Amino acid sequence: VAGEAVEFAERREWLDLMQGIGAHLALGWAYYHWDDLATASAYLGRAESVARTWGDRTGKVGAAVLQALVLSAEGPEGAAKGLRLLRAVRSDRSGMRGQR
Repeated sequence: VAGEAVEFAERREWLDLMQGIGAHLALGWAYYHWDDLATASAYLGRAESVARTWGDRTGKVGAAVLQALVLSAEGPEGAAKGLRLLRAVRSDRSGMRGQR
């Protein structure tokens, strides 16, 4: 279903809209479970990029959490990268608390 949502958005040139973040996250999650880490990472990177463009904090955090899982599947070095990613997102969120 997420694949259909992305295809639908692509046909209408909506891939850069905030509403597509969830579909990218869902596809990243699915590809992670199918053990296609490169494709999972690509969809999660796309979700993060769109979330950052629109200032969607939930999308940014969701993409980071799933990306950390993908990285951890690559072994100890990947897990360390994932942890650094999560810490960076937490630091970014902490710095944004006073902003609206």
